Amino acid sequence: MKKIIFALLMMLEICFLSSLLIAGNDEPQKAIEKVAHEFAESINQQDAVRFAAVFNSEAKFFVLTPQGFQTNPPEKWVEALKAKKIGGREREIKLTGTDLTAGNVASVKVETVDTAISFIFYLTLVKLEENWRIVSVTAGVEQLKQ
Repeated sequence: MKKIIFALLMMLEICFLSSLLIAGNDEPQKAIEKVAHEFAESINQQDAVRFAAVFNSEAKFFVLTPQGFQTNPPEKWVEALKAKKIGGREREIKLTGTDLTAGNVASVKVETVDTAISFIFYLTLVKLEENWRIVSVTAGVEQLKQ
């Protein structure tokens, strides 16, 4: 009987420790998704300070528009947000395709859609000094048919 109780206690302990490990693995994904959501929400709200905070200082922004391909530093987008030239529309935000590699590199697909425009952003993030930051954004823009 003691062996059975001991075996049951060991199984419970293993299950408990396994659940802690699994829960711990969700933490990086939650942190990554928080940065991605902050990126999209700051555009919706035209909040240049919040927008700038999610980027690494060496980040690049790549955008394919109907006018062609553009490469810009995030500072250009920060200035456009400050001037209220972009954003300011409430768009539905969907985070899909989160992928974590080697514990310190991640990618997230972010879709923002309203009645007129659909944006798809592919974010690449790195974890530096315990913080996830965006190092590149590749974006596509599509006019939706009315």
